[in-house]
Amino acid sequence: MKRIFTKGLVITFILSIMLTPVYAASSEWSMTMSSEGRIVDGSKNGVYHKLDKGKVCISGTMKTIDNKSIKGGVNKVHITLYNKTTGNYFGDVTVTPSEEIGGKVSISGTYEESVGGGTKYYLYVWRGGSDGTALNVNKGTLKNK
Repeated sequence: MKRIFTKGLVITFILSIMLTPVYAASSEWSMTMSSEGRIVDGSKNGVYHKLDKGKVCISGTMKTIDNKSIKGGVNKVHITLYNKTTGNYFGDVTVTPSEEIGGKVSISGTYEESVGGGTKYYLYVWRGGSDGTALNVNKGTLKNK
């Protein structure tokens, strides 16, 4: 009886290890860019993300909350990933915002370079010039692939 109980414990232990899900690092992010602004710098705002070693994906929804532009359309927005400690650049995901107030566009992409893992990753969001649109990302996700 003792042998059966021991075997049962060993099998349960092995299965629990094998069936334990492995979760990649994931971090939420948000930002608001004013109609006159062209940069939102996570390092200057003290917003850092913890990531594991490997490729990094970004997702979210960008909403146009105001549009004061007269003509010329909207500028593309670049969402760049950096590491504060090393200064390394990992890539850029580009989004073209909606021109309509209340309009939403999806953010989805994978950064070109793999990260080494750590806690000092930040997003640097920028556009080529102020175009009169105010933008918001309420709840985006930055995670390992």
